[in-house]
Amino acid sequence: PDVIVRIVKQDSQLFNTDPVTYCTNKITKYCEWSALFNITIDDVLWNSMFRNINNFIREHTNANTSVHTSIPVVKSFPNKFVKIGTHKNVIVIDFNAFYPNIVREYQIYSQELGDVITKLLAMKQKGNKSAKLVLSSIVGIMNNEYSAIYDPHSYNEVIKYGYQIINEDINQIESNNNEVVFSNTDSIGFVYDDNHSELITSLNDKRVFIKYKIEHIFKIVWFVNVNKYIGITANDELIIKGYPKVLCTNESFCWSVKVLLSNPDADIFDLLDTNADNLNLVKPLTNFVNCKMIGPVIESLCL
Repeated sequence: PDVIVRIVKQDSQLFNTDPVTYCTNKITKYCEWSALFNITIDDVLWNSMFRNINNFIREHTNANTSVHTSIPVVKSFPNKFVKIGTHKNVIVIDFNAFYPNIVREYQIYSQELGDVITKLLAMKQKGNKSAKLVLSSIVGIMNNEYSAIYDPHSYNEVIKYGYQIINEDINQIESNNNEVVFSNTDSIGFVYDDNHSELITSLNDKRVFIKYKIEHIFKIVWFVNVNKYIGITANDELIIKGYPKVLCTNESFCWSVKVLLSNPDADIFDLLDTNADNLNLVKPLTNFVNCKMIGPVIESLCL
């Protein structure tokens, strides 16, 4: 028992939560897996998640893997890009369950698999985290030779459709005179104007299942790369992506980054003088007073 208590305390600290909440979340997850796959909690704990997902899909799709042979697969996503630096008035839109919905939209692999995805999406909508995990795994295991739905042809088809959709929508956004500053596997960031709602609606009207949702609306955002960005939303919320979550709860760090992002052209020395009354909050900046470039300063704070 002493060892268990110690491990729970350590793990709960890593996830920045209290031990009771941590244990409750764990038990809830195990119960969801148990119900979803109709297995005991012991099986959940001791069996690999891949095996559970594999058996679940085989049962619901009558999958037969013996007819498929290995072929070269699409490994890259050519339209990932970012305009590194600070940008104002940027909206980031992304898809809900992009790859699973591509399977539904274009009826890839089988109608049975599409039906399974539809059921899982409904479960996810109700807050079932296990269903979300299965959804995120479905397309990936198409390219796993031990999977119940191993089919590299279908896998390639999904990835290629994903590229074509993002590329097509980037062209439409830019033809609407909105600058695209960011693109990832299932999301796009662009400088918005008063007509951005109509633009997003027109993108969504093109497809039945594949729909964008607004992830963030930034007053100002600083892109480090496609997987890292820091921004202040229209509601004055600090969003940090690609860095340790603990930074979001660090009052000193968050204050410093907000000051920097809100004053991209300011001299660091002036910022320190202006906020001299907040000495405790200014401390994260004091090691970088010789650097007047906003990007390196924020990057240093993030590290």
